[in-house]
Amino acid sequence: MQEKLKNELARAEREGATGYLTSDEFIPFCELAVSRGYGISHVEAFQSPTGTVRRNFGYEILGVDHEENWREHRDPQRSLSLAREKLAWAREDGADFIYTVWIDLP
Repeated sequence: MQEKLKNELARAEREGATGYLTSDEFIPFCELAVSRGYGISHVEAFQSPTGTVRRNFGYEILGVDHEENWREHRDPQRSLSLAREKLAWAREDGADFIYTVWIDLP
């Protein structure tokens, strides 16, 4: 998995966003990005093929929904905390998603 995460980080550095990450890859990717100085600026969540819970924009970091979302990427540790909160909420609801993550330098 570590090799995939490094490849996705390189992709996000080139293109601004990752490809698809499983829910198990989501936080490790965010941790890797933050360890390299990036903040998590946006996250989209798509229902996985095995998921039964529909997409809910609350599981995402869109940068337009609340002040804490659109500014968190300026503080990488806070953006990582927000990503963890969003994943925990989805999991509490029994949701399984595939994620795309946008990174940005603070």
